Amino acid sequence: MLITPHVGGAVDRVFERGWRFAGEQVRRYVAGEPLRNVVSGGY
Repeated sequence: MLITPHVGGAVDRVFERGWRFAGEQVRRYVAGEPLRNVVSGGY
């Protein structure tokens, strides 16, 4: 599994929102819950 951020532009409070999202993703991963915003492709 590879977890990477994607930053496509500047938004208000980007770091605050990013850290909050990353923390929630780690919590979900540890709890065995599905991650948000997962993109799967035919690679």
